Amino acid sequence: MHYSHHIGASLLAFIACTSCSSSSGSGSSASVSAFLGTWQYTSATETDTCAGQSSSQTIMGMFQFQEGTSPGTIEYIGTGGCTFTLDVNGNTATAVAGSMCTQTSGATTSVSTLTAYTATLNGSTLTINDSSSVMINQNGATEDCTGVRTGTLTQISK
Repeated sequence: MHYSHHIGASLLAFIACTSCSSSSGSGSSASVSAFLGTWQYTSATETDTCAGQSSSQTIMGMFQFQEGTSPGTIEYIGTGGCTFTLDVNGNTATAVAGSMCTQTSGATTSVSTLTAYTATLNGSTLTINDSSSVMINQNGATEDCTGVRTGTLTQISK
């Protein structure tokens, strides 16, 4: 069974966790502050691979970074209710690998696990690189997929 059409929605809503490890970033309040706000995709692509078949799509939309609960951290607030913590070090924010998110849409459930996420800040432009593994279950049939996203975003509000 091939579910690549489901992985895109799962990964766009994903990049998240429901059981993040605690973090203690090394970023100063000034470097954390630079990341905070709403970010809009300006040029980004997601490539999903399921059962050896890949498909790519343009990413659109927005997400937010809010101040984290530990010093030197920020929280990614994405669509679909998923969030995850990033450690800030200067102009780079890195997420803890292994963060997970489960989402259900009709008869399809996806469990996404973050394998890498880096956000690099240059003024009001953010460059992201991330990857995830996704297990999709539709009516009892499962498939393992991967997703990779790269792109740039512009800060539209603080």
